[in-house]
Amino acid sequence: MTSVVGHEDFHRAMVASNGGYMLTCSGYIIWSRRAAAMVASFSGLIVLGAFSLGLPLQDDRFLALACLFSGFMLTGGLWWGLAKNQKYITGSNVILLGTFVVVAGLALYSNLAYLLWALGLPMGIGTSANGQMGHVYWLPPTTLLYTIFSWVMLKYYGGKEQS
Repeated sequence: MTSVVGHEDFHRAMVASNGGYMLTCSGYIIWSRRAAAMVASFSGLIVLGAFSLGLPLQDDRFLALACLFSGFMLTGGLWWGLAKNQKYITGSNVILLGTFVVVAGLALYSNLAYLLWALGLPMGIGTSANGQMGHVYWLPPTTLLYTIFSWVMLKYYGGKEQS
């Protein structure tokens, strides 16, 4: 005679066999949110220090580092804030959420680097050092458009019921 095990029984058995703890998909989301909060906080401190050192010293390495970690800070902060919403972390919406937060961080980094370069500040980026920043003028607007597109897709498909 075979017995049919319900979902709750299976979950209890898995938790009991794993020492009372089972890392499920929601567990991964919780841990990733905690890691994102730490990355965002640490990145914020680096940005604060790099801008406070880079602007008075006109040091290109500190300014490039500040731009990069500004993107990390935004990515971590957005993941920490938006992954709380259950509709964004169910099904394939988590891919849309991941795409949005990564592209938003990239957009902040590229636009901030171009803004500082346009203001005449030295930037420790290879493209700037090679004198090629003007040739890739399309990158900041493209990242902004892709961020907007990703946000619209997340809001549109994130609000729909998963089947």
